[in-house]
Amino acid sequence: MRRDSIEIDGKGYATTKVMAGVWGVSQRTASRYCRDGLVAGAFKDSSNRYLIPVDTRKPLSRQVIEKVLWLVIQLKNAPAFRIDYAKMEIKPEQLAGAFEYLADLGLVSPPGHYPAKEIPYRVSLTRKGVDFIRNQKDESGTLKTVIDTILQLMPSLIKLVIYALGL
Repeated sequence: MRRDSIEIDGKGYATTKVMAGVWGVSQRTASRYCRDGLVAGAFKDSSNRYLIPVDTRKPLSRQVIEKVLWLVIQLKNAPAFRIDYAKMEIKPEQLAGAFEYLADLGLVSPPGHYPAKEIPYRVSLTRKGVDFIRNQKDESGTLKTVIDTILQLMPSLIKLVIYALGL
């Protein structure tokens, strides 16, 4: 008989079935979160099922992660860019939590101990974060090519704009 929850080295783990109920998603979605690497600390056991730390909160969707990672790219490549929190649907404190989650997954550098509004300006994408964005859309590779081009040209474009504006 399979157990839905176990304890390993004093830490509780649950199956995707249990965590799907906690998160309010289907078991398939919970498994996909694990397969896609969106659940820190999840692993497959000898029965080939995922075990998830019981204190893990629901992962962010791939779309939300992609938006936050693009925000990091904008902030790193355009230092004058400022986040207008009034226009965003997310509060700085929520964004800080998102960055901590992304750092746990290895998609961004650890945010450190800064005020919540400064964290987006302090982190940077890791190689894994860049690869995550590249693999999000367009199986033909067109988006990957566009992203690579943007990432390569951005520093030069910023220098050109600064020169043109006489800053």
